[in-house]
Amino acid sequence: MTQGPEASPTGASPADSEPAGPSVWTPVEVLLWGILGVVILGILGLTTWMRSNSERPTQALPLPIITEVPDFSLTNRDGSTVDRGTFLGEPWVADFIFTRCAAVCPRMSQQMQRVVEALGEETTVRFVSFSVDPEYDTPEVLAEYAGRFQAPSHWYFLTGDRQRLHALSKEGFLLSIAEDPAAGLPPINEPIIHSNRFVLVDQEGRIRSYYDAFDDAELERLLDDLEELVASGGD
Repeated sequence: MTQGPEASPTGASPADSEPAGPSVWTPVEVLLWGILGVVILGILGLTTWMRSNSERPTQALPLPIITEVPDFSLTNRDGSTVDRGTFLGEPWVADFIFTRCAAVCPRMSQQMQRVVEALGEETTVRFVSFSVDPEYDTPEVLAEYAGRFQAPSHWYFLTGDRQRLHALSKEGFLLSIAEDPAAGLPPINEPIIHSNRFVLVDQEGRIRSYYDAFDDAELERLLDDLEELVASGGD
């Protein structure tokens, strides 16, 4: 009698105990793994691109050209005549104040003083404070007021014809101004209501931006914009 294959101790045949050969991926599995690899590489590439772009400094948009300052001819605190052409070629910062103003104007001039001092004595930037109360603000009165803020010679204080100055504020610089009908009556104590904005004018006499004089962040923006204008030549 022929004896069959010897049974293994466990009862499994020799064929069952042989090691399995390497597995073979199906075409579908190959396709799925390929897609997964492409997706992973894409995510890694996008992450790298976003990180590199976030580390680049943001380029500021160019300042808009709002309008052009019209011609004017006024008298400076030293008695000299000043006109629009005096300031061509360099950027300048303007505001409208008057010396009898008890609250807003001294604060505006203090803030302007901060900008002047931040730029230093060697700056080519000019500063111009127009009086909206020119009958009272003679060159002598303006000179005394300028001295309170240690104003250097490149900070001009201008006076002249009242009607022309008010028109310059409203129509030239697009800033509000009005006589106060309640002047002298508490809590309003100012005879003239005017804007508390600083105005940036470029080398060609064009208005480029406005700034709240009482906002420190706005003053920092003004300093940045001035630096950009000086560097670009007004473009």
